[in-house]
Amino acid sequence: MTLIVMPSHEAGNTNSTGRGIVQMQARMQQGTGRATGEAYRQWLKLAMFGLLALLAIHLGGCQSMRTPDMSLDVLKQKYANQHSRFIDIDGTMVHYRDQGKGQPLVLMHGMASSLHTWDGWQTYIGDHYRIIRFDVPGFGLTGPLASGEYKAETYVRIIEQLLKKLDVKEKITLAGNSLGGFIAWNYAIAHPEQVDRLILLDAPAFKQDVPLVVKMANWPGAESIGTQYSPRFLVSANLRRLYANQGMVTDELVDRYYDLTLRPGNRPAMLRVFRAMIDGAKQDAAGVEKISMPTLLMWGKEDPWVPMSIALRWLQVLPQAQYRFYDGVGHMPMEEIPMESALDAHRFIQTGSVEVRDNDAR
Repeated sequence: MTLIVMPSHEAGNTNSTGRGIVQMQARMQQGTGRATGEAYRQWLKLAMFGLLALLAIHLGGCQSMRTPDMSLDVLKQKYANQHSRFIDIDGTMVHYRDQGKGQPLVLMHGMASSLHTWDGWQTYIGDHYRIIRFDVPGFGLTGPLASGEYKAETYVRIIEQLLKKLDVKEKITLAGNSLGGFIAWNYAIAHPEQVDRLILLDAPAFKQDVPLVVKMANWPGAESIGTQYSPRFLVSANLRRLYANQGMVTDELVDRYYDLTLRPGNRPAMLRVFRAMIDGAKQDAAGVEKISMPTLLMWGKEDPWVPMSIALRWLQVLPQAQYRFYDGVGHMPMEEIPMESALDAHRFIQTGSVEVRDNDAR
C-alpha cells in the first residue's frame, strides 16, 4: 500500500510544507475521483430510489413496512461481551470497554458506528496500552443523550466524566475517527494538559459539503421517515460507499451497523447529530490552531465523506503534524486496514513520529 510522505514535512519546514501541499493537491486532482465517479452515481441512484419508495410507503400509511426498534436486551446479548461495562454519566448509561495496562489510549468512533470499529486496534496493539473505548452517546449500545444536546461541549463533558469515573490520572493519547475525531480535537483544545498525543482519522473541522445522507436530515418529513423506516439495504449501500474495498463489507458488518441503528432512541439522536453536522460544516471551526500536542493525521485517500482536501487543510493549520495518507482506503482506516493503521498509531505514540518507508511516494 503506497503512502504519501513529503520530505519537507519530515523536516518541519512550514514554507516547504506549503509547497508540498500544493503539489499534493495537484496529485489528488489526478486521482480516482470516487466522489464523482460511477460508484457514486450508482449509490446516489440507489439512495434516491430508496427514499422515494419510503416516502410513498409513509404517505400511503403502510404500517407493516415500518422498521421497529430492537430490544436493548437483545442488542446487549449480541454486541456486549465480557469486557463491556455500563456507567451512568449525567443520566446516560455509557457502554465502554477498559482493557489492558499501560499508557491510556482513548478511542472514539464515528457517525452511526460503535466501539467495535476499534476491534482491530485492540487486537494488534492492545498488549501495549490501557485501551478505553466507548459507544459515543447517540450511537451503539449507549443510546441517546439524556440531555438531548448533541454539541461539542456535551461530548467533551462525557469524556471528562468517563476518565474521572475510571480513575485515569495519567496523560492520555486520544484518537478519534470522523465524529470521534471532531470530539477528540475539541477535548484536546479544552484539556491540553491531559492529552499527550492526538490522533485524528478522517476528522472534520473545516467548511465542506456534507454527504447526501446527512443533508437528508433537513428534508421535509425526515423526522417521521428517518425514525420509522430503516431498510437494511440502505445501511449496506452506505457502508459500501464508505469502504474503498467493498469486498470487506460483509453481512456480519452490515448486521452490526444496522442492528445498533435500531437501538431505541438512536435514530432520532442520529438525526439531531446530522443536523448539527450540517450547521458545523458551513464554516471553519474556530480554535484548531490552538492544538499544541504532537498530532498524527491518518486519512483514507478515497474518503467520500471527509475528503483529502480536509486533510490538507489540517496540514496548513498544523504544519508540524505527522501524517499517513493511505491509497485504496476510505473513511475508516481502522476498519479497512486495522493492522497497518494500528501499527502506525503505535509507532507515533512511542516515538512522536512515523517511519518513512522506502516505497513512500515523494
